[in-house]
Amino acid sequence: MLPKNHNFKTQIFKDYEDINKFCHDLALNLQNRDKLIAILRQSGVEITRKNENYISLKLPYYKKAHRFKGGIYEARTNYADFK
Repeated sequence: MLPKNHNFKTQIFKDYEDINKFCHDLALNLQNRDKLIAILRQSGVEITRKNENYISLKLPYYKKAHRFKGGIYEARTNYADFK
């Protein structure tokens, strides 16, 4: 369970592999992709594009966004299956 007062703005990502691990760890405590996207935005990650099958994320210090697809990044994924 996530602490109610957790400040995700302090989250720092080294690279896209780091953000992928964070997302998978976080998915264990979330209900759906919309919650994941909200936390990523709060953490300073730009959501450049989203589709039924993927989301594209851009870190502030990278020139290009990275597309994450499948599993937790799909809109219809039931996050309860990851618990």
